[in-house]
Amino acid sequence: MFICMAAVAGIGFLIKYTLISGRESWIVYGDKVDLYFLGIYRHEWGTIHLIIGFVLLALVALHVILHWKLIVSLYNRMFQGKLVRRIITVVFIAICALFIIVPFLIKPDVVKIEHGRGRHTTIDNISTNKKSSKANTNKNKRLKNFRKKRNRQH
Repeated sequence: MFICMAAVAGIGFLIKYTLISGRESWIVYGDKVDLYFLGIYRHEWGTIHLIIGFVLLALVALHVILHWKLIVSLYNRMFQGKLVRRIITVVFIAICALFIIVPFLIKPDVVKIEHGRGRHTTIDNISTNKKSSKANTNKNKRLKNFRKKRNRQH
């Protein structure tokens, strides 16, 4: 179980700080690049991170099942009153249920990405940032000219 926890933490740090996202890699490397570690791409590391997380959850559940009598005994010692134990139990189960169920109920905001705007542009930035829009238009013109020249050569 500890190895799984260390792996989840280590891979999380790898994804966050070493195999940085596209926007951050553009800043660090000056170009759009794909970052790999051990021949595995950033998003594939995310999948591994998720799978190990599920294994960790299964091990925690098994650990709780195997030590259930000890858990109940310690819980009864910590909280003497039956009413207090029931309230704490209900609150604990409600919080856990919320963390597990709510992600499946959330509807994401769907925003169409305009060509040349990138993934990190918000609706507010699109409407208020005219200077950026003008720069993107110039960039698109340069890209079109480059493609025309390249096609003429072939």
